[in-house]
Amino acid sequence: MAATAIGSLWKAGKALLSSVRNHLGDDRAPWGNAPVDPFGQDATPQQLADEFAFLRTSAVTEIEGDLPCYQDLQRNCPEAFWTAGEAPPLVLFLSHRWRTSINPDPEGHTADALRFFLQQVAAVAAAASSPPQDRSKLIPSLRVHGTMQAALLLGNQRGFGTANERDWPDLNKKTEDPSGVGDAIIGDIGIFYDFSCIPQGVSTFHQPPEEEMQRIVERALRRLHLLVSASTVLALRAADDDYGSRAWCVTELSIGQPAWRHVVLRTDLLGEPVTDAQLLGEDAPKVNNFATSRERLLDVDDQWRSAPSGWGVLRSLATMVFFGLPELEADRPVPFFVTPHAPRIFPGSQQLLTGMMSRLSLLSQTDRTLDGTPIVADVAELVTNALEEAGLYCTAPEDRVYLGLQMLYARHVGAPEFARFYNECLQRYVERRTTRLAHYREERDMLTMRAWWVFVDEPGDSDVWRVPRWART
Repeated sequence: MAATAIGSLWKAGKALLSSVRNHLGDDRAPWGNAPVDPFGQDATPQQLADEFAFLRTSAVTEIEGDLPCYQDLQRNCPEAFWTAGEAPPLVLFLSHRWRTSINPDPEGHTADALRFFLQQVAAVAAAASSPPQDRSKLIPSLRVHGTMQAALLLGNQRGFGTANERDWPDLNKKTEDPSGVGDAIIGDIGIFYDFSCIPQGVSTFHQPPEEEMQRIVERALRRLHLLVSASTVLALRAADDDYGSRAWCVTELSIGQPAWRHVVLRTDLLGEPVTDAQLLGEDAPKVNNFATSRERLLDVDDQWRSAPSGWGVLRSLATMVFFGLPELEADRPVPFFVTPHAPRIFPGSQQLLTGMMSRLSLLSQTDRTLDGTPIVADVAELVTNALEEAGLYCTAPEDRVYLGLQMLYARHVGAPEFARFYNECLQRYVERRTTRLAHYREERDMLTMRAWWVFVDEPGDSDVWRVPRWART
């Protein structure tokens, strides 16, 4: 009876809503989501592999110290890269803090952490392919920093460009000699490390010294978000780092796939045991499904030692972590294993969103008050101020607006009109066109989220100047 009543209410409400929207006609706001890509592009893994360079894991493990820049590798070691157009089965996108503006890793700490992680991936894969009596000899415990993250990567099993299909690694390889499985699996990984995979010393938004290098950089800017979304993001973190205040770093998290495609590697804890408190939190666990998943993680080593299939344990571990830990990680200054869910992906995420919403709301009220007189407000300045208020910075000031608009677009995909607004702002900024507004009006309520805007350079006879019925004063 209750289910029937609820169903009837749902049908009645849906019919009423449909009637209201039909009455509004062409003045109504669109439903559904905006495209994930603000530039209206799409790309297959093969297309991304044709446009971006990926390092082979063999090059990473064989090179000592810090990894060379893109130009040096292309000149001295071109075999370090995957062949253009050859899509790796899995791409690890390294999200990391640059230590200097010239070289992100002068002492090689980032490269060493990556090598440690790849070694653990190979070791865990070999152990997972071994019978129970040999498994724990190869990897005595999964509850070790670096080892657990490697297990998460292997257990997640989503390859390059696949959000839902579990197609990596190739589990047919587990039937081979276990000692060679690990090397075979990490051989399927491509690494995207910006310093080594994008030309360096080339200005992002200014005239470049080399035209070809500039073309590569400009293409990367327009497609980088697609690469992030298709990849598994490996975020390198440490206690008291300033990663969460760096605009490039948090943008890479904001425009990627949900948290199950993000793995956090604590470079300050590599090789140390994972404690109960890190899995459960310092306080008494809440009684809910998330807490149940976390509690089950305490016994993962017992499963690892006794389960018939090591790969089954890795799949179960990944499910428990990505389901149970994002909620817990949101309350930590620096996560241990994964990134929190939106809107708490990074500390300033909510502040950036609410700060920009309040600025646009005030702009809308001002525009209605002026009733036809242009407001002339610059979106680039509004975004810059919102980023500062949220405590987000980057070395190159001209990058800040681009990154802020990328994050704001990603957060508004579910509100198509506002996503379209940030889409146009982003395209104008990349194309070096003005982002100054002549008019801006919005409406936000339970049923509708819509906006109308005009940039100052729009032709006077353009239809964009026509004020929609809902936006008239």
